[in-house]
Amino acid sequence: MGLSTCVPSGCYVDVLVTEEFELDKPDAYQLKYYARGVGVVRVGWRGSKEEDHETLVLASVTHLSAAAIEEVRQEAFALEQSAYGISKDVWAHTQPLEPR
Repeated sequence: MGLSTCVPSGCYVDVLVTEEFELDKPDAYQLKYYARGVGVVRVGWRGSKEEDHETLVLASVTHLSAAAIEEVRQEAFALEQSAYGISKDVWAHTQPLEPR
């Protein structure tokens, strides 16, 4: 915690960085940078010399209005219902979304 990072969308302070790794690759870490109120702003890595590591940065931030958020929420509910119909075996063991 308490780190700073700059990406195309802006500079962020008091960033939380988490390390993730796979048990079979303990010398390779994925680093995720979380900015308060935004979410993940950067994904990087350290450790292993593998060439396939990807680095991601947040390019832009868009703030939605209450109406736009509600529209997205309804679309998420519709997609979920469709998934339950298409892949019953996969979704059978999950709880459906509940409106707030």
